[in-house]
Amino acid sequence: MKNLVIKLNNELTEKYLAIAAEKAKAEMDNDMEASGATLEIKLSLIPGFELLDELLVNDKNITIADDDLNAVEVTLEDCKDKK
Repeated sequence: MKNLVIKLNNELTEKYLAIAAEKAKAEMDNDMEASGATLEIKLSLIPGFELLDELLVNDKNITIADDDLNAVEVTLEDCKDKK
């Protein structure tokens, strides 16, 4: 068995975490439960090559540049046995 692993670069990870923290704080400040941030990743996958088409956080595109090929890394990794 394999797991599909998607890793975002540092810049996109920081943007996502900032948006999620801001949303959670706004909800808590308004006496609401923090609901988290929606993350939607749209990829074009060709074996050995992946291209990030869009990265949406709460329906807002946070990708840095259309030609940033290092924004995402997609790999298949062996599943680790859970004992």
